[in-house]
Amino acid sequence: MDVNGGCVVCGNELVYFEFNKRLTCFFCGNEFLANVSCTDGHYVCDNCHQDSGMDLIESFCKITSLTDPLEMAIKMMEHPGIHLHGPEHHFLPAAVLITAYYKARGETDLPARFASGGSADKAGKIEKALQIAKQRCEIIPGGMCGTHGSCGAALSAGVFISIITGATPLAKKEWGLTNKMTSLALSRIAESGGPRCCKRVTYQSILEAIKFIKENFYVDIICSNISGCRFYKFNKECLFKNCEFYNPKVQITTMQSEINAATCCSGETNEFKNFFGFIEKKISN
Repeated sequence: MDVNGGCVVCGNELVYFEFNKRLTCFFCGNEFLANVSCTDGHYVCDNCHQDSGMDLIESFCKITSLTDPLEMAIKMMEHPGIHLHGPEHHFLPAAVLITAYYKARGETDLPARFASGGSADKAGKIEKALQIAKQRCEIIPGGMCGTHGSCGAALSAGVFISIITGATPLAKKEWGLTNKMTSLALSRIAESGGPRCCKRVTYQSILEAIKFIKENFYVDIICSNISGCRFYKFNKECLFKNCEFYNPKVQITTMQSEINAATCCSGETNEFKNFFGFIEKKISN
């Protein structure tokens, strides 16, 4: 959801050109002839504008240069297409873990659309794995953390392990590893207690998976520390001091009615930081 009517990447004003220009979509990486971008040059194509949260996550992970799964997850959580709570978080852990894992292993073959003479059946390993993960995660029901005794984010970590090991219902070691991963993520999530927080359980599932990968696959996925969750002010069910990621020093001012549906990118560089300044100005006016 576009919360400000401006750029969905940074919130800046949109600029319309008299003639079309060849622009590269910020999310999917494809080129288009278009007559609009923001003042910082960001362009988002129509397909990505209307993509579902899961489609946005898949598109982002295909083209991102980031290698830190938490950094990827937080950047996507700030996108206006990702709700404060919602089933897109059932896919998010698997998507960023797949991307980070294959990059850590040096298996970063390019997606088919970037390969010279490539065809759809020669898509890169990350792209193929993301497609499978999205298909599996799309069928995880929303709200199951309260109705089924199993959080979708934890299942997402299990989906990640099942894909990289090739697990099936008839597998032996792979079957065990997949279920073990889910159980570890669920255990950490359960220790926090409720109510739900899609951000908290996403962090927890990713962090448990990183430890699991190192212990069982001897792959080091470099991951940053969370100095404090920036979403706590917008979640009326936040555990605050009882959440391991709570840090009251993290200050973000925005409009509750707008941010409940979605938040916008601040990202890892200065090009994304303007959104919150825009909102603060809107409040003061």
